[in-house]
Amino acid sequence: MNDEVRLEAMAQRLGTQAAERLNVERTTAAVIERLRAEPPRASRWSWMQPTWLRIAAALVVLVGGGLIARRAFVQPGNGGHAIAHFVRDDLTDLSRDQLRES
Repeated sequence: MNDEVRLEAMAQRLGTQAAERLNVERTTAAVIERLRAEPPRASRWSWMQPTWLRIAAALVVLVGGGLIARRAFVQPGNGGHAIAHFVRDDLTDLSRDQLRES
């Protein structure tokens, strides 16, 4: 426990010493001066990036919507007839005797 107290006291002294050496105003002024001196780094293609992202998003929506619509309206394996599977489902629920009665 004694070592812990000693370590905390040392850490506090180090933090205080570092804070005393740091001149916040001078550092801030240097950073602002450097930012003003450097021209902004803009790529010649940076204006086009949002446009490409919008185009890509539109394509994803169109392709996804097309696939969902295709899956909803055309059932695989029935030759493109969307209603045939309803009849098949109704007939598979019936027993042999019920099929003969109809």
